[in-house]
Order: sequence, then structure tokens, then C-alpha cells
Amino acid sequence: MIRKYAFTMVLVWSLASHVSAYSAQFSLAEIDRPLAAIAVHAQNYPPRFESAQQRQAQTAELQGLLGLLGRAAEQYPDDVQILSRLAKANALGHNLDLPQCAQVAIKSYKHLLEIEPDNAEEQFQYGAFLSGTTFFKAGIEPLHRAIALGKPDAHYTLAFVYLKLNDNGQAIRELKEYQKSRPGNASVDKLIQEIESGHIHVKTLPLQ
Repeated sequence: MIRKYAFTMVLVWSLASHVSAYSAQFSLAEIDRPLAAIAVHAQNYPPRFESAQQRQAQTAELQGLLGLLGRAAEQYPDDVQILSRLAKANALGHNLDLPQCAQVAIKSYKHLLEIEPDNAEEQFQYGAFLSGTTFFKAGIEPLHRAIALGKPDAHYTLAFVYLKLNDNGQAIRELKEYQKSRPGNASVDKLIQEIESGHIHVKTLPLQ
């Protein structure tokens, strides 16, 4: 059975001193579909769109989702499904240069992981998000936690955190650990060679 989330929205028109309320209802699938479509273009920074119009349209759609999820989180503050999507949506918003999205993403991930500290996927997602911000060093702990919980892909993300810290030796060690779960990956071999040759440079980006 698909769970429906419902909450009451209150609208205020100050000029007329009029207040009205109506109920909103949605399922997680109705959130996941547009988030997945936006993530195709904005999962990483800088985002990649086919046109300025596409970016504008998807940014507007994401802003609507952020509002919806924010209001849902107020009514369901400890619901990990809502928190997960709120965090991911704000991570996308950060990549689209929307203000305060990074802070909301961090707050949402932290609260979610207080509730479910052994959630390997969310530890990985939190660490991966932090790795793309100026707080990248803080991503080390959740990424190590994700590895301990069975997410070897976190080794790959950790490699780039260590590159930002100018610790090429540890970056290479993380990539070699990652290779154990992805044997025969030629792109990883090439990446290791590029790091060893000093041709890899990783920049950090400011939070909005």
C-alpha cells in the first residue's frame, strides 16, 4: 500500500486580513519522480542542462518540491522518508546555487542519522554531499561509517576528499580499496596513474 502524507497549508493575504487553509496530500513516488529527473542534471556541481530554459524550469520545479517537503517535515519531523528526500532535494538546490540549501541539507541529514545511525545509504549520501562543499573534511566520518556498514563505493568518494586535503597517498589507497569491489575498472587505474603523475587537481566550492 502506498502511504500518503497529508498536511494543512495556511495562506495569509495581509491586505485583506484574510486567512484560509487547505489540505495537501502526496505520496513518496510523486516526490521521487521529479527529484530523479532533476538529479540527472544537478546531481553534481556544476549542473549540466541542455538549455537555460531547461535549467529555469527544473529550478522552479525543485523550488516547489522544497516548499512541499519543508512543510511536510514540519508536520512529520522524525519521518526518515521525508527527511531523506528533504536532504536530497536541498543537496540538488545547493548545486543549483539556491541560498541556504546546503545548511538545510546538512541539518536534515544530521537529524535523519540521529534516528537511524546505521543507515548505510544515508551515511554515504551525507558524506558524498559534504565532499562537494567547503565542509568536505566533515564528510570523512560519514563516508567511513558507510564503508563499515557495507558501502564500498564510499572509498571512491573518500579518495576525492583526500585529494582536496592534498593527501594523494591516502587518495590512492582509497581508490585501491574501491577497486576490490570493482575489479578490472580501467578508469580507476587511469585515475590512480593521473594522481601519481600529479595531473589531478581538485577545487572546492563555497557554500551558498
